Amino acid sequence: MTGELMSTDNPSSVSIRTEASPTASVPAWFGEVALLAHTLTRLGLLSDISERVRFTRKRFGTFLRD
Repeated sequence: MTGELMSTDNPSSVSIRTEASPTASVPAWFGEVALLAHTLTRLGLLSDISERVRFTRKRFGTFLRD
């Protein structure tokens, strides 16, 4: 039934199309992270954490110096 229109004798019916192609979606844990970040921001802890914790960033590719 994929990609086919569904029809009935009722003229006010709704047509529904479905596809099997994958779509991007938000990870299941994203809502929890957003809630935690919001709570830490409201308590003023997120700025404290960001001031005290430093993460190293790896560089990708080759950079030319002038």
